[in-house]
Amino acid sequence: MKIKLNELPLQNKVFHVKQSVKNMRKTYKLQKHFAEVSKKIDDLTKETDVIDPKNANEKDLARLNELNQEMMDVSFKSIDTALDYIYSILKLSDKDIEIVEDNLKQDKVVDIANKIAMKLMGVSEEDVQESKK
Repeated sequence: MKIKLNELPLQNKVFHVKQSVKNMRKTYKLQKHFAEVSKKIDDLTKETDVIDPKNANEKDLARLNELNQEMMDVSFKSIDTALDYIYSILKLSDKDIEIVEDNLKQDKVVDIANKIAMKLMGVSEEDVQESKK
């Protein structure tokens, strides 16, 4: 299957990606990770929303700090997971990896990983565009 990603700083490249069991396992693992991240962020957000920093005691402020650190850890791991998926599926060279890391914003990394995953799962380009709305 050919994949062309207009979002990448490598816009003129067409990537040839196999719909192999290996790549599909990576795709399902990515989707599972994103589902877990979404739930974790929801849970952390709910817990932080009940703590009012202006009226919190030391224990609550310490917990709020822990929750914020967990949120950053989840976000950091999510970006790394998405980048690893992109690099692995597209078989990017070290030079291409550097170009991607220097030119992409965080939200684009997740969007691109999702776009690749959807294409590998047989979702049409129109459906990919519709899912972004």
